[in-house]
Amino acid sequence: MTDNNTTDLVQRYGNLAKRLKTHKDDSTQQNQDYLWDGFGLIHNRIQTISEILGFYYILWEKFLQENPTIHDETIKKEIFGRITTITTWGFSSIFSAIEFVIKQIIKDTQRKEFSNIKQDIKNEKRVYLEDIIKKSLGNSLVDNDELATWVALIKLRNIFVHNNGFPDSDKLYEPVKKHFTVFEKNKMTKSSYDSFYIFTEMIIDLYESWTQNYYK
Repeated sequence: MTDNNTTDLVQRYGNLAKRLKTHKDDSTQQNQDYLWDGFGLIHNRIQTISEILGFYYILWEKFLQENPTIHDETIKKEIFGRITTITTWGFSSIFSAIEFVIKQIIKDTQRKEFSNIKQDIKNEKRVYLEDIIKKSLGNSLVDNDELATWVALIKLRNIFVHNNGFPDSDKLYEPVKKHFTVFEKNKMTKSSYDSFYIFTEMIIDLYESWTQNYYK
């Protein structure tokens, strides 16, 4: 048995890394505050995920060759668990990088509409990414659909970072909820093997759009 899901994800993350490298290597972006650093951070983490999955695939193939009597269902369960761990970590790590970079951009911003948030950051007050994105709606940096997706992904990140994948509410916005097979209060969420790749691509799309609108 070979794990097609793993090889599929290696390729998809690899393609995503190539896409990010285009931004990372764009010399026209390297003088735009923290924008270039942001795409560099994301690219490096995407590349790491791809390499971990690829290395894991090699190890798993070797294990299967040495243990041909292992039951298929056991193999699938073990593979799925490892994929989920790697891709969930990757999503949270990339989200943290994006949050850090956006806050750095706002910290140095000359836009008057962000002046209050900028001052709070400089005064070392707690500033939430959600507040920045909601403020962005009124300044044409995000539209209503993007705002809904931003907020849904922020809440999803919090569920996995702070609550180990157990929602403390049955409510979650449709942009992410539709990718789960189980999403119930106080129960472990369940989803397909590539759900956190999908969420990762979603947050990168949103970051690309936000930065493009910010630097227009």
